[in-house]
Amino acid sequence: MYIRLTALLNGESFITYIDTGVIYPQIKNNPSTIYSFLLITGYLKAVSTTLSFNGDFMCQVALPNQEIAVVYRKEILQKLERLIPQPTAIQVQEAIFTGDCKKLQKLIQTMLLQSVSFFDTAGENFYHGFMLGLCALVGGTFATSNRESGDGRYDIQLKPLSKGH
Repeated sequence: MYIRLTALLNGESFITYIDTGVIYPQIKNNPSTIYSFLLITGYLKAVSTTLSFNGDFMCQVALPNQEIAVVYRKEILQKLERLIPQPTAIQVQEAIFTGDCKKLQKLIQTMLLQSVSFFDTAGENFYHGFMLGLCALVGGTFATSNRESGDGRYDIQLKPLSKGH
């Protein structure tokens, strides 16, 4: 789900199943029904729609406008703030913007030692998601993950929203 939310914030779209008869309790059994609610309430827009085999739809969805993108960013950041205190988030942003690798390394090490166990960090995916979450804290940028570029495939890339930054 995080990858799809990041894609939306980066101006991308994705295809998802939309259940036109979805009811709130179904979210517990099928978390992907959240996209049906977001579409119905206007927090997503249908870019294209194809009738599914059972009468529901497969829709390519995207954010409807910049105002909704701000809501998504604030909601995601609020969730992250519960995990990462604001002073720490600010220090991470400063270390990234100034290129202070030593400070960033120390901050990440401290956060990991204080919050996770050996069992959480068994695979690379944990660290990748952790770093992608940290990158979401950096205002004025958007992060992309595991994409092909002219130089090969990168893990995470930060791009400024405005040229010249």
